[in-house]
Amino acid sequence: MRSDLVLRAIALAGVLAFPGVAAAQTPPGADDGPPFRVPSDQVDDELDRSLRQEFDEDHPAPPPLGEPPPPPAAKDDDRLRLRLGGFAAHYHAQLQSVRVSYREGLSGGQEVRLDKHDAVADFDPANTQLYRAWFDIGRHVSITGGFWRGVFRSSDHASTESFTFGRTTFLQGERIGTRVEAMTADLDLVLKPVNNRWFEMGLHLGARYMYWETQLTSRADGARQERSRIEAAVPVVGASLAFRPLRWFELFARARVGYLEYDRPSRRDDFGSLDAKAKEARTAEIDLGMKFVFKETIGVIAGYRLDHLRLEREVEERTEGARGTVHGLYAGLILEF
Repeated sequence: MRSDLVLRAIALAGVLAFPGVAAAQTPPGADDGPPFRVPSDQVDDELDRSLRQEFDEDHPAPPPLGEPPPPPAAKDDDRLRLRLGGFAAHYHAQLQSVRVSYREGLSGGQEVRLDKHDAVADFDPANTQLYRAWFDIGRHVSITGGFWRGVFRSSDHASTESFTFGRTTFLQGERIGTRVEAMTADLDLVLKPVNNRWFEMGLHLGARYMYWETQLTSRADGARQERSRIEAAVPVVGASLAFRPLRWFELFARARVGYLEYDRPSRRDDFGSLDAKAKEARTAEIDLGMKFVFKETIGVIAGYRLDHLRLEREVEERTEGARGTVHGLYAGLILEF
């Protein structure tokens, strides 16, 4: 179409520039009259109409000669890209609202509030490590995982009340050493129905493994010691949001909850008898923070995290329970490639 436009423009220009040529081509015997001239307004209208047909919004005119073409408009990349990333962070964690229980036979079983007005323990903050990794499959699917472990201690604290934990009774005023170890491991499939330059929304479906150990030791007699261990794996669901005011700066928030209840009555089969067993586990997680990533490769992350864990287990002749909240600030380094 551009070649037709050029030919028409040349023809019109020739008629205007050389009217005599047009007159010379008049057949013999034709009436002599003034030479044919095309009005300039008609020429302009014809050129404008041809240009409008040749170029539109979807096909803009090329830049003038000697000027570089304009850069293409920025668009989200819909190609399938695989990215692996992760971070390691220092987590300054505080343990609070701790309640434990432990029954052996007919002994113990009462719920003990360890840190209620420093009744049994006064836990110090723990400097722990927090790890997380992710594998992005395109823009809308990701697999994420994380791990955290913390050990909290309270040494030589005089108990303000008497209680029985397992088969051991601890008296009021007795100095007790308390050790609590908590651990979580997470694995999620994240679906991102919205993920663009400015905003990201994710839906989390996954699982969490939880471990809790409580150890109480009498300082008056080191042989008097009780230990309880509970673990569970629970399904979790959650959601996450991220806002990117700058390409290298992101604000994020994530919340996840999980619940599992299991109850098996005692029964007898061909292989013997099965004891009754019951377990209940609950968890909740909140994670808020910001991250700075430069050149989409390396950066830093900082935030606030809160985890609530609750585990209860009952088997023949034994029941155990533990619950507590771990929270604090963290900061670390990010690496993506």
